[in-house]
Amino acid sequence: MIYARFVGSTPGIPTGCPALDPLPGRAVTVDPGATFSWSTGYLVFSGCTATGLEVTARVEDDATGALLTRTATVPIGPPPAAPCTVSYRTGSEWPGGFTAQITIKNTSTVPINGWTLSFTFPGDQHIVQSWSATAQQSGATVTARNPSYNPLVAPGASVVFGVLGTWQASDAVPIAFTLNNVSCAAG
Repeated sequence: MIYARFVGSTPGIPTGCPALDPLPGRAVTVDPGATFSWSTGYLVFSGCTATGLEVTARVEDDATGALLTRTATVPIGPPPAAPCTVSYRTGSEWPGGFTAQITIKNTSTVPINGWTLSFTFPGDQHIVQSWSATAQQSGATVTARNPSYNPLVAPGASVVFGVLGTWQASDAVPIAFTLNNVSCAAG
C-alpha cells in the first residue's frame, strides 16, 4: 500500500492544505521478482503551506507475511511560472460600447502552434466583432482562436487581436486568462 501526506514546518496538516491525512492510499500488487514504479500528482492549493509530500510504501510478502515500510519526503517547490502573459487594454469606451486590444505573449521556451484564449467578462459586456482572431461568447465567457494565417507564437513573441463590444452597467476589465487550457499571468 502506498500512502502520502502533506508535510510542513510544523506538526499536523499544513495550513490551507487538504484535510485528508494521509491522502487516499493506493493498493499495488507486484509479482515476485518484478519491479514497480509509481508516479502521481496532487493538486497543491495556492494557500497550502506544505513544503513536501511524505510518501510511505508498505510492502507485505504474501508468502512469509514479512512487512517492509519505507518513507521518503519529496520537496514541493514553487509552482512553475505561467507560460504566457495576457494584457487586456480598453482602447475606447463610450456609453454602451467599447473597443479593446488583447495581447498574448509567449513567455515559455517553446513555440505555441495554434492558440485558444479564454476569459470571462466581470461586467455585462458582449462582443459584436473581432479582428485578428475569431472570438465567440457564451454568457460572460469569451473564447478567441487564432486566425488560420497566424497560429504560431514563437518564444518571447506576442500576438495581438481586438474586439468591439457593447455594455450597459459595467465595462470591467477581465483579470484571469487561460491559453490552450493553461493559466496565463495577467500583464
